[in-house]
Amino acid sequence: MVTHAGQVKILDFGLAKQQQRRPSPDSTTGVLTAEGTLLGTPGYMSPEQVRGEIVDHRSDLFSFGVVLYEMLCGERPFASDSSVEVMNAILKDDPPDLPPSVPPALERIVRRCLEKQPGRRFQSAADLAFALQPSSPSSPAAPAPKRWARLKWAVLASVPLAAAALFWISLPLPPPRITGTTQITHDGRENGAPMLTDGTRLLYNLATDPRQVSLKGGESIPLSLPLKDAILADISPDRTEFLIYRRINSGDAVTSSYDFTQDRVEFWVAPLLGGSPRRLVDLIATQRDWLQAGTGNPTPRRQRWFEHQSAAAWSPDGQQLVYARDMELHLARSDGTEIRKLATFAGFPFFVRWSPDGHYVRLSVSGIGDASASLWEVSVDDGHVRPLLPDCDPSWYNCCGNWTPDGKYFVFQSRSNIWALREKAGFLRRPVRQLFQLTIGPMAAYWPLPSRDGKRLFITGYQARNEFIRYDPQSRQFIPELAGLSGTDLEFTKDGKWIVYVSVPDGSLVRAAADRSQRFELAPSSLGAGSPHWSPDGKQVAFAGAPHGKPDRIYVVPFDGGTLRQVTNGENGKNGDWDPSWSPEGASLAFVATERDTADEESIHVVDLRTNHVRALPGSGGMWSPRWSPDGRFITGLSASPASKLMLYDLRAERQSRLRDQSSGYPTWSRDGEFLFFSKSDSGEAWRIRIRDRKADLVTNWNHMRQAGLAGSEPHRMAR
Repeated sequence: MVTHAGQVKILDFGLAKQQQRRPSPDSTTGVLTAEGTLLGTPGYMSPEQVRGEIVDHRSDLFSFGVVLYEMLCGERPFASDSSVEVMNAILKDDPPDLPPSVPPALERIVRRCLEKQPGRRFQSAADLAFALQPSSPSSPAAPAPKRWARLKWAVLASVPLAAAALFWISLPLPPPRITGTTQITHDGRENGAPMLTDGTRLLYNLATDPRQVSLKGGESIPLSLPLKDAILADISPDRTEFLIYRRINSGDAVTSSYDFTQDRVEFWVAPLLGGSPRRLVDLIATQRDWLQAGTGNPTPRRQRWFEHQSAAAWSPDGQQLVYARDMELHLARSDGTEIRKLATFAGFPFFVRWSPDGHYVRLSVSGIGDASASLWEVSVDDGHVRPLLPDCDPSWYNCCGNWTPDGKYFVFQSRSNIWALREKAGFLRRPVRQLFQLTIGPMAAYWPLPSRDGKRLFITGYQARNEFIRYDPQSRQFIPELAGLSGTDLEFTKDGKWIVYVSVPDGSLVRAAADRSQRFELAPSSLGAGSPHWSPDGKQVAFAGAPHGKPDRIYVVPFDGGTLRQVTNGENGKNGDWDPSWSPEGASLAFVATERDTADEESIHVVDLRTNHVRALPGSGGMWSPRWSPDGRFITGLSASPASKLMLYDLRAERQSRLRDQSSGYPTWSRDGEFLFFSKSDSGEAWRIRIRDRKADLVTNWNHMRQAGLAGSEPHRMAR
C-alpha cells in the first residue's frame, strides 16, 4: 500500500514465528506472548500453529498452500461460520477437491502443502518452487468466470510488492553475534558445564555434586537427587523427569591410564518433583573421567575434565535414549529396552545431542592418547556417520555442541572460544552452511548451551589469573610473592636469584630474575610447556611439552634461551613422557613414561644427557611424579594403583616402599634432603615427613583459598 505521502507500507505481512518473548532485566514489561497463545488469521493457520506449538518455515508453506488453493478455486479450503469450526477443520478435515480445470500435477502440489504433519510437506520453499516449474496446464484452461477478472488484476497488482518482498528475504542473513554478557554465578566457586536448563535455572555437575543456579544469577545450590553419588545426564522433553547415572562398584575402574579412568555406569530415571527413581535395567554405559592436571592455564587436557558428562540424552519426543559405551554409540527405547548399536568410532564418544527434528545425533569424539577432539553426526535412521567439520585441523579440540531450539544454528567450542555453524538459511534462501566465531578476547569460553527461546547462550567462562604466595613459617601467614606475575609451576634456582614459571593465561615458559625483571620466553605457548625444573647449576631448564596433537616429550633449554633440545623420543613412553627431575650432579633426568595404555604400566625412566641413553629403573613400575633426593640415593613419587600414595624408590636396592597410606600430591624435597613436603589431596593441607623415621607433621592448610598448584623447589611457595 502507498500512503498519501508516497511512503510504501507492507500491511499484514504475517507471523514469521511464534515465540516466547521475555522482558529484559531492566524492563518492567511483562511476558507479551506465552507458549500456547494463538496468533494469526484462523483460516490461514497451520495445524501446529492452531495447537499453539513452536513453528518453523514449514508452517509458512501450509499457509502458502491455503492461498494457492483459494486462488485456484475462489474458495478457502477450510471455511466455516466460526473461528473455532475453522480451526477444527484445519486439524481434522481434508479440503474439498479442486475444480477439474486445475492440472493434476498442480493439485498434488497443493495437497502436499496442506499436509497435516510438517514432515509430509515440502521441506523448503526451494523444493516447492522446483515442483511448480513443470506444473503448467497441458491443455487450454476453461474460461474463467467474471469474478476471476478482478482476482487476476489483484494478483497482477501484487507482483511489484511480491518482488520487493522476495528481494528483501533473499538478501544474505547478517552474521550472528554476541551483544553482551552477564555473569550468572556469584558464589566464587569453580563451576562446571552448563548442562541443562528448564527455563528458570541452570543445572550442571561438579564431579558427583549436581548443582543448580537461577537464570537471574546468584549463588549455586545443591541439586537434590534421590541416589547417592548420582550424576545428572539429561532432563525429559516434558520437564518432568531427570535422567541420571552412577558408577557400578564405584572406585573399581574398568580401564585406566595416566590421563583417565573408565567406569561402568547404570542409568536411572527420577521424577523432578520427588518420588522413587526407577532403574533402566538393561542400560550399561561407560563413564570416562579425565584426571585433572592442575587448574592453571586451560589446556585441552584440562578441558576434558568434563568429558564424561552428557554421554546420554533423550530424543526430542522422549521415546528414545542414545548413550555412549566404550567406543560405540547405542540407541534404546526410553524404558531401556530394544537396545541396538548405532555407530562405532575410532575414539571415545561424549557430549551427545539430538537434532530438534530427532533425525540426527551429534557428538564429540576424543582421541586416544592425545589432546584432540572432533565433532561427528550420525543418522538415527540408518546409522550413517560423517565428520561435521571435515576440513578442520585435526589437532584442534572441537567439542560440546548444542543445537538452537529452531535448528538454525549448531554452537560448539573450539580453541577456547564459541563458534556457530549456520544450518538453515531461512525461507527462500539457499541453504549454505556457514561458520561464525562468536567469542574472542581474554575470557576463554566453554560448553555453550542455548536458552529455550534461542536468544541467549549460557557458557562457562574462564579468565585465568594466578597470583603467587609464600607461606612464612614464623608468622604462619601466606604472603604475596612476585606481585604482578600470573602463572603456575613456579621454581627458584638454588641461590634464589632466578625463577622459571608457566605464564597464565598464555601458557608460555618464562625465565625471570627474582625481582621480576629480565623476563625472557624460553618456550612458546604452542609447545604446551609444564613442570619446569632448574638444573642444579642453574644454567638449564628441563620441562615437558608437545605441539598440539602430539604426545609430551622432555626438553632441555639453556638459561639464555638458545636452542631447545628434545631429550626423549617416546622409546618407552607410548602415551608420553612427563615430569622431569634432575639428578644432583645434573647429568641425568628422571621422568615418568607410560609404556602401554594403563597407569599400572607407568614407571620411572632415566635419560643420560651425555649419551641420550634412556633406561627404565627396575622395580619402579606403577610410579609417577618422580623427585630426585639431594643426596642422589632416593627418588620419591606417587603410586598409580592404589591411586596417589606417597612412594619412595631406593636406587641402591632398586625397590620402592610406601611412605603414607593417605592420597598425596606434589612431593618436594627440602634442600638438605631431611624432609619430604607433600600435599594431602582430600583436605587441602601441606605436610612434611622426615625420611629417617617416617614421622609426618602438618605444616599448614590452604582450604580457605582457591589453589592453582604448589611450586617446585620451594615447598612453601604456591600459586592461587
